[in-house]
Amino acid sequence: MTFDIMGINPLNENGLYLSFNNVSWYPLWNELCRYVHELTKEDQEKGSMNDGLLIDGNKHFAIIRTLDEVLSSGINRYGIDDITWSNLQALLTFCESNEGFRIW
Repeated sequence: MTFDIMGINPLNENGLYLSFNNVSWYPLWNELCRYVHELTKEDQEKGSMNDGLLIDGNKHFAIIRTLDEVLSSGINRYGIDDITWSNLQALLTFCESNEGFRIW
């Protein structure tokens, strides 16, 4: 199973689309939900399914802010595995290039 992350109002090609297999998506989404307090339990549950969860507005900006804070030092102080760390970097680039996204 894959998770297709479709950008809303992309600013450039980086904000159009990302795809993750379930082995990559679940740890990435769990880390986001752990650090982005604006994401609700309902978001956490729906983001683990392919049902079109919409992330925009304050939640989208909170993800960008949190990813920027976590990744800005370039040092993984959070115990995040290397693959998830790399995927978080890709997600930050993606989010900075659109106005939100849907998880399909």
